[in-house]
Amino acid sequence: NLVAESLVAFIPILEENNLAVHFKETSPIFVLADKKMVKRIIQNLIRNCIQHSEGDIEVRLLLLKDRVMISFKNPIKDAYKVDKEQLFDRFYTGDRARNKSTGLGLAIVKLLAEQMCGSTEAIVQSESLVIRVSLPLYKNQ
Repeated sequence: NLVAESLVAFIPILEENNLAVHFKETSPIFVLADKKMVKRIIQNLIRNCIQHSEGDIEVRLLLLKDRVMISFKNPIKDAYKVDKEQLFDRFYTGDRARNKSTGLGLAIVKLLAEQMCGSTEAIVQSESLVIRVSLPLYKNQ
């Protein structure tokens, strides 16, 4: 629900930027994490897409063995220029001349995920960037 609620909150800004979001809701998935921190992660991922996307955004929730993966995929211009190794570094921006970003959004995503025993990864697939955040699955006992 947190992912869907966060996406709904950004609808006006997404529409302003002519961006559509493709998100297939799943049955409820619970993570062992701080709600405010997860919400901040999702918001930062949405902002990153708004700032850099060259087209529609795909958001997915994947249930793995003992993890939940939140995945944001969006087409980007000049994907080959993205340094996925530095993407989560503080103040990293791909094109300093045109970018108004501080470069902190994804660094915060990584920091918050790690504080909750999670992880982050960036993947460049043809002309798209995929950002994945993995968090521990809450196992009801």
